[in-house]
Amino acid sequence: MEIINIWNKPEYWPEVIDFWQSRKALPKTIKAEDRAKELVMMVKDQNKVVGVTTSFRTQIPFLNQNYFFSFRTLIHPDHRIPGLSSKLTVMTRDFLESLYLEKKTDCIGLIVFAENKEILRNRTEAVWRASKLTFIGNTSDGMQMRVYYFKGARI
Repeated sequence: MEIINIWNKPEYWPEVIDFWQSRKALPKTIKAEDRAKELVMMVKDQNKVVGVTTSFRTQIPFLNQNYFFSFRTLIHPDHRIPGLSSKLTVMTRDFLESLYLEKKTDCIGLIVFAENKEILRNRTEAVWRASKLTFIGNTSDGMQMRVYYFKGARI
């Protein structure tokens, strides 16, 4: 498997959009081209897209009105091998953190709204070891909220 940083690389969008469409992964209200603008990392296995991460800038009112990168990941079920999700998360986190350290963004960290039922059942540690994402509560619809602050972040 190969993980590729595809941040701001529209030449990769068509194959990722095909992946999303084959998985029926996008809500009907979301245009694939709009979501593609949020792509960060892509996982390929034998020249076929099997996973992606996306991220977008969002202001979080209950975290002092600060901006964060909201993070998502999608891995094809047949390719969900142990450690792949963590590796993708860490690579995405580290890349986005580099943007902050280079003063290319005002986002001070990463925020995740975990909705995967398996994660909600099995990942109950307060701080996820690999990604350092820290539990900060649940949404009203039961998703775990987790945050990671970039090095040097100020609130």
